[in-house]
Amino acid sequence: MSDKLKKLQIKKLIQEYEFLTTENEYLSQIVNDNKNSFLELAQETRKKLNKTISEPKIQEDEIKKIKENKPENISDSTKSKVKKIYREIVKLTHPDRTNSEELVEVYRKATIASDNYNILELFQICVELKIPIELDMEDVDVLNFLIKTKRDEIKKIETSFIWLWISAKDDEEKEKIITMFVEQT
Repeated sequence: MSDKLKKLQIKKLIQEYEFLTTENEYLSQIVNDNKNSFLELAQETRKKLNKTISEPKIQEDEIKKIKENKPENISDSTKSKVKKIYREIVKLTHPDRTNSEELVEVYRKATIASDNYNILELFQICVELKIPIELDMEDVDVLNFLIKTKRDEIKKIETSFIWLWISAKDDEEKEKIITMFVEQT
């Protein structure tokens, strides 16, 4: 594969990850905006059905588990690259070096990304901070794993009761979804 093709493939993967990240944020925000209404209706339905009320577990725990997944078989060069990129970010964002809460938040985000070998997240932070870095073909497996993880997060949202309720065609369908939720919790 030519260098130009390799660079284009990596660029494509990075753009796909960025799109999926935005999609995930968008869907999560919609769910969060509708969560209280959904839970209030679920409470009312529980009362109507004389069901005992228990605290529902809505997909956050499962999404957290997905986010904690680390890619397997990470090459030494990728590990080294992650460490190098992280050091560059820390130089600008470490709490001992800045008073900016915004940069400290970037530092926290970079620390989590580094711990999970999320080279895409670190790359995005570098772009934001204008730190030059380059990815190569050795990083492709990690990039693909991270994209798969992001897709899994989105799928969890899209299969949640809240999302199904939000996406329902009419009030009758919404009521059925609420009833299914109440019966399963």
